[in-house]
Amino acid sequence: MRYVALAVVLAAAVTAAQAGVVNGSFEDGLNGWSVNLNGGNVSATTVHIADHIFIFKQWHATDGRYFAELQAGDANRAVSISQNLSGPGTLSVDWFFDSFEPNVPTGSWPDFEWSLRRNDSAGGMVDGERIFYITSADVIDHTSGFTDWKTENIYVDSAGVYTLSFAVRNRNDSHFDSVLGIDNIVWRPIPEPMTMLAVFSSMAGLAGYVRRRFA
Repeated sequence: MRYVALAVVLAAAVTAAQAGVVNGSFEDGLNGWSVNLNGGNVSATTVHIADHIFIFKQWHATDGRYFAELQAGDANRAVSISQNLSGPGTLSVDWFFDSFEPNVPTGSWPDFEWSLRRNDSAGGMVDGERIFYITSADVIDHTSGFTDWKTENIYVDSAGVYTLSFAVRNRNDSHFDSVLGIDNIVWRPIPEPMTMLAVFSSMAGLAGYVRRRFA
């Protein structure tokens, strides 16, 4: 019986360690995400429509029916959502950015950013532990102001707790509220070797117990 109990405990530990992103396609609204509005708005929506004078464009979900739309409302404070993840693992994110502010001076961005950072044991951010970081300055020029859906794939090979965060603000965007859309966020944890070894050893012991018990 002790082998059975041990196997159940270890299997449960591995399952917990392998937990992925909660509600990564936003089919359940914003459940599972920490939300900071700062005068903006965050919602799970089916379509985003950009109507920038001579530009008309629509974005629909890349997975399921809904995606998250972060709409800025303040030039100095960002609306954001975030969630903690346990590494190591691989991350995939679909995202787009929509803004329209022609002739914005170079260097006056970003309007948005999203990042994956490693946390210390106390939950604070570790300086220099930025695993991935992207802003509007990395992906758009200073005239169009929007992107199509893009997919980023990130590999994290170190154990730890990571914070995945998305943020957008209205810096230098007085004509239209800047919008960051995200969808289909998938985190695939990679079990640590020692954890898997413990589970396999437990399973081997359980198999031996079963053979002896029913021999």
